[in-house]
Formats: sequence, structure tokens, C-alpha cells
Amino acid sequence: EADFAYKGVTTCAGDSMCQAACPVKIDTGALVKELKAAAHPEWSHGVAVAAAERFSLVAEGARAGLGTTAALRALPLGPGLVDLASELAHAAAPALVPRVPPALVLPLPAPALPTPVPGPAGGRAVVYFPSCLTRIVGSQPGEDILPPARAMDEVLRWAGLSVRLPEGIDSLC
Repeated sequence: EADFAYKGVTTCAGDSMCQAACPVKIDTGALVKELKAAAHPEWSHGVAVAAAERFSLVAEGARAGLGTTAALRALPLGPGLVDLASELAHAAAPALVPRVPPALVLPLPAPALPTPVPGPAGGRAVVYFPSCLTRIVGSQPGEDILPPARAMDEVLRWAGLSVRLPEGIDSLC
């Protein structure tokens, strides 16, 4: 049972792709999703739904947290303050808030998405759906890289495509 808890549940992607390789089409991903859901308290489903319905606020909060942490760590006593604050928050809600030790390198917040610019009239267009991860998490401190959303935007424009973003992208993940 202990082995299955890790090897069968924790490490399972739960995406049901193993069903494609199974000769009798057993969907173990669905079973693992049910096992994972059953392990959470009943109220957690309501919290998850509320967070999903307010995803733009959750994402903005995550970006603000990354930015605030970076700014605090830049202060003379900042790393210790971040460590103390995360220790207190972790003690209050260990399943929700991780402890952030001073040595842990955190990414910066992601920059704003590129503003869609219409291409030539009658040209080909593509709807680009940047992942929520690339809209929240930016580069590591000191890295000088092009953000993934901006890089994709440039590649698509180079290919002669007009780039559009889905309406309400900030609320989607």
C-alpha cells in the first residue's frame, strides 16, 4: 500500500494517456484522479472551484508574491525577513504555503503579454494560448532571456501570421 501510494498515485500524471497503450483500454488515470480527490477534505473542492473562478486574481497574486519576495530579498535584512515570514505562513497553513528558505532561488514574475497587433488585411491569423505558467513565472534573477510568450509572438509574426490572444486570457488556465 505504501509503495502504491507513491508509485501508483503520487507519480501518476492522471492524464489517462496510459489508456491509449492499454490493450483493454483501462483508464487508470481516472481512477488515480478519484483516489487523489478522495484524499482531500470535502471543503477543498469548494476552495479549488473558487480559485478557478477567480483565476485572474490568483495569477496576479502569484506574480505579486514573486515580485514582493524579490524586492524584499534585495534589502539588507530581506532574506531573513522572507524566511521568517514564510516560516510563519507555512506553520499556519502547511499544505497551502511552502517555506521559502533564503538559499531557494525563486523566479521573477512574468512580464505582461505582448499586445496583439493586427497583421495585414486578409493575412493568416493564429490564436495563441500562452500557458498560465508562462504568464505567471518569469526568468530566474540575473537571466537575460526573452520571455516565452514574447518569443512565441515573435516567431509567429516572423512566419507571417497575425497573432490573436483568446478573449479573457487572464481568467483562463
